[in-house]
Amino acid sequence: MYPKLDHLHVLDTVARRGSLSAAGEVLGMATSGVSYAINKLEEQLGVELLDRTEYRVKLTPAGREVLKVGRIVLRQAHTIQHVAQAAQTGWESELGIAVSDLLYADVIVGLVSDFYAEDAPTRLRIGKESFDGTWQALAEGKVDLVIGGAGEPTVGEDIQTILLGYRTGHLTMSPNHPLAEEPEPVPVDVAATHRSVIVGGRAHQELPRLITVLPGQEFYSVPDLQIKLALLKRGLGIGFMPDNLIADAIDRGEVVTRELVGGTRQVPIYLGWRHATSGRALNWCIEWVTSEKVREKLQLDAQV
Repeated sequence: MYPKLDHLHVLDTVARRGSLSAAGEVLGMATSGVSYAINKLEEQLGVELLDRTEYRVKLTPAGREVLKVGRIVLRQAHTIQHVAQAAQTGWESELGIAVSDLLYADVIVGLVSDFYAEDAPTRLRIGKESFDGTWQALAEGKVDLVIGGAGEPTVGEDIQTILLGYRTGHLTMSPNHPLAEEPEPVPVDVAATHRSVIVGGRAHQELPRLITVLPGQEFYSVPDLQIKLALLKRGLGIGFMPDNLIADAIDRGEVVTRELVGGTRQVPIYLGWRHATSGRALNWCIEWVTSEKVREKLQLDAQV
């Protein structure tokens, strides 16, 4: 016979409160009832779970191991209950969202605030991705929704997208970098003689033009735009950066930009999800992101 969840819950409460009587007060049980539940659990498992030789009861070594696994079981039981209740109302139990670091944090704060104001039972699992990492996460089923995906998805065949706007970027570097002295517009072959910093390691794929390595250019990769910007400030390479993320650094004189021959670089920004995915939480998020008030918060550019 398997241990009952109620008995595991009693053991957990005793361990947290340190005595049978204190656990009984929390659980609304008599001390004798708490003792009975522990005795039944010990009888089922064939081991002593509590050391009762002192005033404050303690877990035995076997009790610690049982409770470690028991707490996992209790959490899983709670999850099963949550999933069942959510499914009955059409809400997903969990919604995974990949957010691009091209977006402002207050957009995500607004999404979470408005979502839970709806009393939605869905757990949001939000992670940050850089550039094509958002599409990779969606194609691999790690997330259900991409907000701020850069460029059209290069992976996955069943991804549906909505164009949200464009993010404009410029070739960025330290004011002490040799390229900062070049007159504008800088020829591409001149810029390509300097090492580039890119986000992610997939320069051989069709990445958005905003982060494309120039022909013949040496490069190294870093995990996100914040690290990339820190390296550019130190003069450890050049690279395209979104204008919204470098405005303050430009004002402080930490970086400068240079126009390349060929004009302004832009990358399209998308909302994306898989065709086969559906649910009230996903639909709510799609409607929220595409609403007029949120599009204004995104502060994306028009195509030039």
